[in-house]
Amino acid sequence: MNKPILTIYGATGVQGRSVLSAFTDIEEPPYQIRALTHDCSSTLAKDLAANPYVTVIEINKNSVDSLLQAFKDTSVIFANTAFPPETFVRDGASAAQSLEERHGLNVALAASKVPSLQHLIWSTLPDAFSITDQKIHVPHFQSKQAAESYIKATGSNLFDKTTFLRVGLYGSNLAMNPYRPFYSEATKKYVIRLPCSADVRFPFAGDENVNVGLVVKAIIANPKFTLRRYVLGGSETMTCEDWAAALTRALRRQGKFVGAVYAQCTLAEYEQVWGQIGTEVGLMFAYFDHLGPRSFEMETGSEPLLYPKDLGIEEELKSTEDRLATINWEEY
Repeated sequence: MNKPILTIYGATGVQGRSVLSAFTDIEEPPYQIRALTHDCSSTLAKDLAANPYVTVIEINKNSVDSLLQAFKDTSVIFANTAFPPETFVRDGASAAQSLEERHGLNVALAASKVPSLQHLIWSTLPDAFSITDQKIHVPHFQSKQAAESYIKATGSNLFDKTTFLRVGLYGSNLAMNPYRPFYSEATKKYVIRLPCSADVRFPFAGDENVNVGLVVKAIIANPKFTLRRYVLGGSETMTCEDWAAALTRALRRQGKFVGAVYAQCTLAEYEQVWGQIGTEVGLMFAYFDHLGPRSFEMETGSEPLLYPKDLGIEEELKSTEDRLATINWEEY
């Protein structure tokens, strides 16, 4: 008997790889897995193709027909679109938002035409612009909203089959610009400098390489509970000061007896250092500052946001500290 098909859109991305691992790092995967990528020649795609449980399919993200073919006969789709970095650097945030919106709509349009589809897990982010009464516009949040609106629209045939996953901030972002801390020779500490109040709590994914897959696996296993619902993909809520403390503990686990501290800056100061990526990330922190721990709880329809504890997997998740401890900080 053939196994049902699980299709992963964005399979070479962080979230897609986490979902794939959750379903293949077991003795007998319950699904045939299709890993969709726009470039089968990439190293990551070749690594996926080496897995005997995975079929890698190259798609054209700009073509609904290409996606329809890739989605054929699938039972479950996990989809996470990307805010395209090349477009962002070359043409700016507005262009990157528009392109991701088109890619997301193509996924939703194609999924709505798949008769075999039972469950769509759409990885999304809050509609910050609407939630803040049009005060804060975060392009890489807004780029998810066109597809989300289509999924909810009467006639799309998708809403009753969909779970909306909101994944918290990756704690490992500290390993890349513009989050990366600098090392102060004067204090012998790493300094995290971001435009966010030190005591505002907001959701973190924890170890995104593990946790996203665990949450998605639980979502798929509990459709009666998770369909038409929003789910948080994350292990904890923390402040930026907590983030610095987690880095300190992670460094000590590696035998490095240096600490980390948090120093708040203004959005203008952040933009002066980092340019347009500073604006993009800074606006996200402005949204977190505005709503704190409620950042991912807003506009979830008639039902409240579901948490990992509601799915019975809270104890399985790995923390932000766990993820930071896997990074070689000697490179930074």
